[in-house]
Amino acid sequence: GGNYNAVYQFPRGDKYAILRIGTEESPPNQTLGMLAWVRFLSPEGAPVTAPLPSINNHLLENLRHYGTRYTLTAFEKAEGTLAENILPVEWTDELFRSIGRAVGRLHTVSKRYQPSRPALTRPHWFDSYEIHEATDLLATSPDPARQKLANLIVELQNLPTAHFDYGLIHDDLHFANFIIL
Repeated sequence: GGNYNAVYQFPRGDKYAILRIGTEESPPNQTLGMLAWVRFLSPEGAPVTAPLPSINNHLLENLRHYGTRYTLTAFEKAEGTLAENILPVEWTDELFRSIGRAVGRLHTVSKRYQPSRPALTRPHWFDSYEIHEATDLLATSPDPARQKLANLIVELQNLPTAHFDYGLIHDDLHFANFIIL
């Protein structure tokens, strides 16, 4: 459905867990960085599902199939309703407040996170694929969006980056990415 990953449910003891299969677009160190971050967040009370080790006791397994590299990860399964399955007529102020509280908790706990090694550091927003793609697409364009994007990037890069103001966040918040209890 336009997602970067294939996601499957599988039995694990008396519960279910989630297997996520990603393709080459996600470099293994970036995936390991995300897993290390989530592994930190879970016992700290952030609203995330913990990553699960494989039978080899790894948080990430790589698989090559017909020349394509796949990255396999597993997570506890969250109970509740996938937010995208909640009809817009059921969206309430309290629903959005609870989402805001959950995201706020996640970001508050994230401020205490320090990667165990530099290779697990996630890229800064300005080094993201999306920023580079937009910049490259507009590089030779006469479209005024090119200069507006360049100005916006400079403006954002000049914002404070002290620990309290700047850090790791969940940057893909949409209704297909969280569960409502």
